[in-house]
Amino acid sequence: MWLLLLILLIVGAFKLMGKAAPYVVLAAVLTYLYYLVKGIFSFIWRVVSSTPGIITIITIALIVIVYFIVKANRCDVCNNKHKSDELVHIQNGKVCTDCLQKIGVDYTALPKDVLVEKTLTVQEIEDLRDSNTIIDPIQRWENYQEQQKAKEQAANSANIVPTNIGSSEVDELHELKQLLDDGVITQDDFDAKKRQILGL
Repeated sequence: MWLLLLILLIVGAFKLMGKAAPYVVLAAVLTYLYYLVKGIFSFIWRVVSSTPGIITIITIALIVIVYFIVKANRCDVCNNKHKSDELVHIQNGKVCTDCLQKIGVDYTALPKDVLVEKTLTVQEIEDLRDSNTIIDPIQRWENYQEQQKAKEQAANSANIVPTNIGSSEVDELHELKQLLDDGVITQDDFDAKKRQILGL
């Protein structure tokens, strides 16, 4: 009913009102939207404030609470429930100390500065556990730190351009970068050529 009235008003405004038609149409559309939103909220309020609506809301809230209670403090590898102090947060989830011990990581015996959990993912732990592979957590942490330092140095060295190089060297570096982006040369070739151009 309201939509039909709105359409008739829009058509009539353009036929009869000339330059004022867009303003009349805008006012009509805004009025229509106001009553539409008001009707939706009125309907929602009647549903929510009724007894079945309240029961539905309470049921949904209980389902959400139960889900979080069941999901809380579960190991993502073995799916067993543990105390919160027996769980370790890894890159993409939580894992219990028992699962870590099965792959050779005795979390309680590690030095405090060794954060081997930053290097592990749930899938990786599952694969290591299934293949009965034991890792050296200290060596793994050291390798991880070296990789992070290498990434930082690579990022820093890529951003630093010596001031004593000429425009031809800069052009050559841009050309090399374009070749690297296009996949014509490898990263190693790019790094070697860059060092050669920069005299490093």
